Amino acid sequence: MQNKKIASEIAIGIILFLTIVIGAIFWLQGRSAQAPTQDVAVNNKPQAPVQPQQEVKNQAVDETANWQTYRNDKYGFEFSYPKEWSVALNNLPSSSSHVLNFGSQATFESGEGGMDYLGVLPKGKTLKDFVKNVNLGIEVGSASETETTINNQNVIISIMPHSGISKTESKIVTFKNDRNDKIFNIYLMYHVDFDKYPNDKILLDKFNKLINTFKFTNETGETANLQQKEIIHQLIGSDYDQYVDIVASDDSHMRVNFGPGFLLAAKVKGKWKVAYQGNGVLYCKQVAQYNFPKNMIDDCAE
Repeated sequence: MQNKKIASEIAIGIILFLTIVIGAIFWLQGRSAQAPTQDVAVNNKPQAPVQPQQEVKNQAVDETANWQTYRNDKYGFEFSYPKEWSVALNNLPSSSSHVLNFGSQATFESGEGGMDYLGVLPKGKTLKDFVKNVNLGIEVGSASETETTINNQNVIISIMPHSGISKTESKIVTFKNDRNDKIFNIYLMYHVDFDKYPNDKILLDKFNKLINTFKFTNETGETANLQQKEIIHQLIGSDYDQYVDIVASDDSHMRVNFGPGFLLAAKVKGKWKVAYQGNGVLYCKQVAQYNFPKNMIDDCAE
């Protein structure tokens, strides 16, 4: 009997002990739920938003959005270029294959880069074969030609080294207009040692972006030229029909080579008028009121 009584007291003691322990656990858990820890406060601190990768990519694509656009109706193409650059058209009749120069201080005689019209691709010849023959004629040396695609257009990119004390090379991109097989070279010459000539690295980077904006326009230029030539006839008559060459134009300005001189025309209040006509020196102040684009009057004298 005595043993049974002891065993019963031990069992009761164990039950009471477990009850106290379990109660204490629940009590401690209740206090923890009511009081937020320091870690919770830290986690609630606002986090800096993560920029999506696509947004960063779009910023790079839009880098040329504020650039100027040059459009040539005669040959039917356009491209964008930095605002601090200029485009100067070739006004020398003796060099009709050279279309224009461009760069930070471009004139119709020189520039960091330029563009040439090479003619029409001969039948049965590939663009790459044509470019190889042209490059051999420019300079003896090892030129590399690579075929690639820019703006859904097949192009040939040539890297041509030049001899000299300061090592330079030219990057030449050759485009072909599939509508008429006309071929154009756009090129840039730069120093290869970018550590010594860091500005040339910036120049090449801008050139590469310019190339990516080049495209042939939807109109081949013939329709626009006919309309513009009709306007020219109204301004100066039709005596120079066979000599008229529309060098550059936009919606309200034109520069035209004709006969013995050239013409600058501007649209004022919906009507075209002659801003300058002749073959002498063009003074900037003569045409200042018409707001001609810089590339149309880059040869004016102050």
